Amino acid sequence: MDKLELVTVLKGHNDKVWQAKWNSNGSLICSCGADKKVCLYSKGPNGQWNCEVLDEEVHSRTVRSVAFSPDNNFIASSSFDSTTAIWMKNNNEYEYIASLEGHENEVKSVAWSSSGSLLATCSRDKSVWIWEVEGDDDFECLSVLQEHTQDVKMVAWHPFDEVLVSASYDDTIKVWKDNEDDWYCADTLEGHISTVWAVDFDATGDLLVSVSDDMSIRVWKCFKNKETNESKYKPVSVLKGFHTRPIFSVSWSKLNNKIATCGGDNYIRVFELDQENSTEEELKFKLVASKQNGHGQSDINSVMWSTDKENPDLLLSAGDDNNVKIWKLNI
Repeated sequence: MDKLELVTVLKGHNDKVWQAKWNSNGSLICSCGADKKVCLYSKGPNGQWNCEVLDEEVHSRTVRSVAFSPDNNFIASSSFDSTTAIWMKNNNEYEYIASLEGHENEVKSVAWSSSGSLLATCSRDKSVWIWEVEGDDDFECLSVLQEHTQDVKMVAWHPFDEVLVSASYDDTIKVWKDNEDDWYCADTLEGHISTVWAVDFDATGDLLVSVSDDMSIRVWKCFKNKETNESKYKPVSVLKGFHTRPIFSVSWSKLNNKIATCGGDNYIRVFELDQENSTEEELKFKLVASKQNGHGQSDINSVMWSTDKENPDLLLSAGDDNNVKIWKLNI
């Protein structure tokens, strides 16, 4: 049996799919693409996934990133048209209610904090913006963070603290924290030698994984200084030789603790922690599943582990073949 078994193919896009995301309980999937579409997939009574295309007039260019709010009442979509659209659930349908403007050009990523009260966006303009949700259609920019020196590719929130990380074309990862509404860069993680495309936390928030154009996977661990109470992330693992082209996406499952990666070599890889050979200072990981040409001869742009506690081994992927796919890990 194939360790990564194809469960279903979701069709709705007619151009590259940049990202696909589960909602917080795995009942819905949202995807976005170069066709300017935001697609929403829901499972019908027959078990088949149905596709609904949200208002196609909202974005005028490629939609690069989507995210469900933790309560699933909102979807945010960020676009190369410099805006982030907000969609609100109303009678089981998502309606466009607001546009967040301010970035000077392409918005590359959007993410909700665990409380749902904050939203982060990042852009080719080298900035990270933090927005506060003040009402259903009222979002106020709290801070504009400008310490990256190049295009910012992705933002991701800590699983339960209001700590944000951003990954950039400047080869670094920055950790942002709040001090009485004054957001500041608390840490800069250096080690990658090319663009950092994506980052993700484990379930505890103590570990962070990053992937890069340099074809490496790096794991960072948060160490707390007992005297100052300050925390810093230090490298505890580097995985090389598993991808032969840039790695575009990474997902660390909050349910099965496995790491999935994908990239320009058309591979999906799955890793798990090697408990026996790991130490406090150095973690070892082993490859447990691999899928070649998961989207045919096309780049694979994103992966995300299931958020459904009853189906933790489902994996979502999106690719240049215009498709979203659901896989099942069998190990």
